[in-house]
Amino acid sequence: MKEHEKEAEVPYIIIIEDNDADILLTREALKEVGKPVKAEFFNTGLKVLDWIKNSDLPAFIRPHFILLDINMPGIDGLELLKRIKTEPRLASIPVIVFSNSNSHRDVIQSYQNGANSFVKKPLDYDDFVILLAQITHYWTDIVIQVIAL
Repeated sequence: MKEHEKEAEVPYIIIIEDNDADILLTREALKEVGKPVKAEFFNTGLKVLDWIKNSDLPAFIRPHFILLDINMPGIDGLELLKRIKTEPRLASIPVIVFSNSNSHRDVIQSYQNGANSFVKKPLDYDDFVILLAQITHYWTDIVIQVIAL
């Protein structure tokens, strides 16, 4: 087996989160999801846009999904979501809005901008781990995805 094929077996996800405590929580929770996961974190929308602009994503490093917080400074998650979904190389990557928001408006705008799911972050750590494991399992083991365009 070639090295890049072995690497492709490990789910690769992008997490866009500006809160340091939530980043730490997510890093710890990913260790408990029941399978190895490679995660790349971005803490601003501008960094994500730079990644989009400057990356040449070969199929074997294409993210399985993106977890996106919508409450971020600068370019908020809703605008970032819209830009991700209009970028041809990324439009088919599932984006799960993962937010503390209870706003019905945020939910509606997320789906209007192309979100595949809107999930409320649980407050309890054990519930957070369970939910992250479920999301990871669903988007990496159950759903059939477009691998490359």
